[in-house]
Amino acid sequence: MPGIAGFTTGRLDGDEVRRAAQRLAALITRPGLNRPEGPVVEGGVAALQVHNGILAGRYPAHSGSRSVWLDGELYDRRPERTDAEELLARWVEAGDDWGFLAGLDGVYAAALVDDEAQRVHLVGDRLGMRVLYWGVVDGRLGWSSQLGGFLGLPGFSPQIDRDALPEFFTAGHLLGERTWFRGVQLMAPGTVLTFDLRRGDLARHRYWWWDHIRPQQGRVDLQEAAREAGRLLQASVVARSRPDARVGVSLSGGLDSRALFAAIPGDRAVPALTFGQPGCVDVRVAARVAGLRPREHVVVPITARNWLADRAEAVWWTDGLFNFMSLHGIEATAAYRRLFDISLDGFGGDLILGGMYLNGATTFGRFDAAHAAVKLRGGPELLGDTTSWEGLDKTDYFLVEQHARRLNNVGTRYLQTYMEDRKPFLARDLIEFVYSLPDEMRVKGRLYRALLLATFPRYYRSIAWASTGYPITWPFGVRRAWRELRSLEARLFSRVGTVGLWGLDLRDYTDYPAWLRQEPGRGFVTAMLESPDALYPQYTARDEVVRLWRAHLDGADNSREVGLRLTFELWLQQVFNARFREEGTRA
Repeated sequence: MPGIAGFTTGRLDGDEVRRAAQRLAALITRPGLNRPEGPVVEGGVAALQVHNGILAGRYPAHSGSRSVWLDGELYDRRPERTDAEELLARWVEAGDDWGFLAGLDGVYAAALVDDEAQRVHLVGDRLGMRVLYWGVVDGRLGWSSQLGGFLGLPGFSPQIDRDALPEFFTAGHLLGERTWFRGVQLMAPGTVLTFDLRRGDLARHRYWWWDHIRPQQGRVDLQEAAREAGRLLQASVVARSRPDARVGVSLSGGLDSRALFAAIPGDRAVPALTFGQPGCVDVRVAARVAGLRPREHVVVPITARNWLADRAEAVWWTDGLFNFMSLHGIEATAAYRRLFDISLDGFGGDLILGGMYLNGATTFGRFDAAHAAVKLRGGPELLGDTTSWEGLDKTDYFLVEQHARRLNNVGTRYLQTYMEDRKPFLARDLIEFVYSLPDEMRVKGRLYRALLLATFPRYYRSIAWASTGYPITWPFGVRRAWRELRSLEARLFSRVGTVGLWGLDLRDYTDYPAWLRQEPGRGFVTAMLESPDALYPQYTARDEVVRLWRAHLDGADNSREVGLRLTFELWLQQVFNARFREEGTRA
């Protein structure tokens, strides 16, 4: 998939280096959609780039003895430079004072090679949203944007980290920098990792963390804060809608994607795509929103018959770290490719602006380990050592890194094999401003509602939010009565009413519990989890997994739990037996 990869060559001879680089490139290149550039072998480093042809090229960027391989984007770069050239220019100017990275507005991961100093620096963006894995194998540093790329590195023998299992099966994702492989880590947010080729040692430097954000002093007016946050959001969308590629929106019935659709500047037609089962609220609300401006709006149905296709292979491209049952949207691959190259993603809107991680006044202004554990579906022991978080004034910071980054962000990985996604809610200035505000301003969506109504009023005043069925302008008492009515409708008719839409609709845009009990889902899951050749029993009890599956078939809703175990089995088969991987990656 699009990304960077490489390794320090150590004492490997030229033929070994070339063969390893070819294996590595094949493992992370999706056939027919991606193209590898390189490898380039110089100064004790072999490096390569895989791309989908959308972002500006010329790999790598060079200046004297320094070169930069970059995956992702910088939104404040000079127009005459590529993203890699921008990072290189700023690195040369700053020397090895890594503080300059804190000022970048971007989502990226990069390998910075200094031949003269004989050092390799791996760099991640401030929030760590562009994935890059690293590890030291036989004294050589290796890195790859795709976890499976490590199977191509000389001397690497995959061993599953058994401590990852309770995290994955409880929280639904891994925590910290852990991966499925022992000895391989995810790059930490806001960090530079430096490997000295002469000495073979590693050094880490954190150039930015949450404690750099300073809270605003004195009284803060809600409406003024909402207007400023709205201005920053619009500026972020403008920066991410530059006309160097076709930009569109993955438009749901929620609040976040609607704001991005409204914020795209000008009156030009905006391509938009919505997916969901026919007759669901999301699809109908999205259609109302799309009608407010020139657009091409395409709806891709998800049904019991088509939801399963391509999901097994998608586990490979999401590093085995994202629940098989949550891979909705891959049914729309062909439509996405026809409509646009870059998707504006509503990731983080309800989290950052909407305060979805806040839980009343007891969680304000402090790190609350018990609250964080509940959000991760486990007990405090699941969190591990939280000492470094306890001096911060928000539980949000922990959950952004440990939940949003390690779960929600992984869901975009499959998309990146054939298009790019941009996340305007993660803009540097917007993050800095919103998290400088007091928690009570964001709780229960106060700031977010004020922003949306002040900045995009015609998109929110009368059009319902799909998840509630009513507009965000409704007062509390009316909302409560409507929720009770909706709950009654769901029990009586298995459908719900939505303000502004005629008739009753399906509440959810998928129905995985039912679809798993039907073919082809039922047969596929049974064949995987009850097979005598299954690999997961080496790590977790077969009887427990089969019991979960059969209880689901008998009517319990174990779709999430079954999906996590199915994901693990598929990943094991992909790693150890090269099954369920596209042809090119098995070369």
